[in-house]
Amino acid sequence: MPTDTSAPPASPPATSRGVPLRQVVAQARGIIADAEASHDKVLRATLFLIKQGFLQDSVPGLRRLNNAGAYVGRVRRMGLIVGYLLRRGWGRGLGTVEQDGKGWKIVDFSATSDVHVAPREGSKRAVFVFAGVGAERRAAFDLTLLLQFLRGFDTHIFMLRDSRKLLYMDGLQGLGKGVDQTAERLKAMAKDLGAERFFAIGNCGGSYAALRYGLAMDVERVLCFAPRTDYSGKLGLPEVDPDHYGRLDGLLAHERRDMREIYERAPKRPMVDIYYGAEHALDSAHAKHFDGLPGYTGYPVQGAAGRYIVPRLLRTGEFEISVGRLLDLPVVKQASVRRAAPAPETA
Repeated sequence: MPTDTSAPPASPPATSRGVPLRQVVAQARGIIADAEASHDKVLRATLFLIKQGFLQDSVPGLRRLNNAGAYVGRVRRMGLIVGYLLRRGWGRGLGTVEQDGKGWKIVDFSATSDVHVAPREGSKRAVFVFAGVGAERRAAFDLTLLLQFLRGFDTHIFMLRDSRKLLYMDGLQGLGKGVDQTAERLKAMAKDLGAERFFAIGNCGGSYAALRYGLAMDVERVLCFAPRTDYSGKLGLPEVDPDHYGRLDGLLAHERRDMREIYERAPKRPMVDIYYGAEHALDSAHAKHFDGLPGYTGYPVQGAAGRYIVPRLLRTGEFEISVGRLLDLPVVKQASVRRAAPAPETA
């Protein structure tokens, strides 16, 4: 049972290399303030600060890169989300799950953990969020950012990432081995918090995991963005990161499967909603692979910048609508996403 649901401490945790996070953050701030630092260095420092949750500290970097040629599109997408989060009171109550011989508990937040949880007192719902395997490169949908979007809903939130980049198919470090054992433990944790209804969200490679774990945990509904529905090769589609999937082949080749085929055979399956960039050929093919499957609804997003569809959904208000539909809940506190200007001009 969870024993500590307090908010993260004022002093940040140490990094996995043993260097205090505050020291690394100070270095990132220094790079951003250095007039001689290249745009590439400033971008990496800014991305680091965003990934670790130091959103206010990232604003000077976003401002500096706002007119930096090739970086403009990416920076404006990040600026939209950072500004939105700062308006909503970023960073409260996220803890890390720690396992021991007696069970599990929620301890102070650690940036090196793959399993985080934000409990909501009295809630009967739990949502499991599977970040994409390249989340550290896609700050527009990093799990540390998505947390705040979900706080307007009456649900416990489990934020998950696979730092080993194996599509969650080998389980999560310190939690379980393989899909079935990990799914069983995640669901048991949610039940310990009082949850009785279960849901899943996935982005990119995390959508494949959300669909797979969704079956294993008997969730009611799965919501995916920029999806991956087939890793068997049946569709004959190019792979975004062949080197990464080569590692998967070497360790878990049997887990490269066609998710539609698995869903068709399942005696019971969740409802599935998939949002995808209408102009993105690869995402469209993966989404349309589910066409005709009972319980599936596809939502093509027009005018999105490549695969970054969430900023588009935020601007239109569709993001929170999609999550409300997933959880069968209204938004507790509506956010002014249509009025949210990029952080560089407003924060």
